[in-house]
Amino acid sequence: MAMNRRTFLARIALIPASLAMGASDRDARAPIGIGAASYAIQTRRKGKEFLDPFRFLAFCRDRGAAGIQAPLGVLDRSEAHQVRRQAEQWEMYVEGSVRLPTDKDDLDRFRAELRCVRDCGGTIARTVCHTGRRYEAFASGEAYRTFLDTSRRSLQRAEPIARTEGIRLAVENHKDRDARELADLLTEISSEAIGATVDIGNDLALLMNPEETVRLLAPFAVSTHLKDARLAEASDGFLLDDAPLGLGMIDVPALVRVLLRENPRLNLTLEMITRDPLLVPCLQESYWHSSQASGRRLAKTLRLVRQNCTENLSQVSSLSPERQIALEDENVRVCLDFARAHLTVP
Repeated sequence: MAMNRRTFLARIALIPASLAMGASDRDARAPIGIGAASYAIQTRRKGKEFLDPFRFLAFCRDRGAAGIQAPLGVLDRSEAHQVRRQAEQWEMYVEGSVRLPTDKDDLDRFRAELRCVRDCGGTIARTVCHTGRRYEAFASGEAYRTFLDTSRRSLQRAEPIARTEGIRLAVENHKDRDARELADLLTEISSEAIGATVDIGNDLALLMNPEETVRLLAPFAVSTHLKDARLAEASDGFLLDDAPLGLGMIDVPALVRVLLRENPRLNLTLEMITRDPLLVPCLQESYWHSSQASGRRLAKTLRLVRQNCTENLSQVSSLSPERQIALEDENVRVCLDFARAHLTVP
């Protein structure tokens, strides 16, 4: 995401004057920031320039967010310092989102991205070990074990660079490892430079309830993904639907309290993904090729689905592109309103 200075200054000029002058009411600020995936539809429709750090910062500030978590890329230091100064002026936090180094030849790219996070004023970079869902990506236990070894080596390569650059890597429970497996990995690595991005809803797809996810990962939490979920039964398992905060079955305020008890300085970041419900095919044989979940966890999850089953699920793909973009923004705004009313930070 390289920019020259002329392009950067041109983008600054596009920021509404009311924002640049700090005209928004500080008391209207929500206690949560916005993660880039919350605007995945706009990113796809408008291109990666939508996530230009300065413009995304202003866009989220206009909605009353406390900060951003986004891929910052590699900016010139002068440009990164502009982002930092603007975030400080607006009293917003900045977290990066980076890809782990794949091998030794990828270390320079990784180091440059961490330095950009630091130059933008951030101290935390969210990362994932795998971008796919475990039950879809791995056809056998052997393939999954190979992934575990490869991702462990990637983290081990990343750790000394993160430590040297003063950035804490925050590994997300990204439907690849469940909370217990991620906690075991972080305990094994045992570095202050590597913690967790605690996604409070992802592990439902791995047959673990949000309360257990937070209990296991709260001691490692350096970043968050807040979300809510609606559930419905399906012949092959169940449907998992992202819902605006307060409109699903997750007790978000209670889980936030647990997280903040462990780390009062934790940034609270929204990941509200506007999309059709995901099928979690836990009653298909293929789901279990890479799963270590027990039959007890399966039974508890299916019971949870029945107790919270709803017909009010998202229908996004059938909407026009314009309506999808509008719905995505509406969903984020509902989440921010919920956070203002129900979440508090120290």
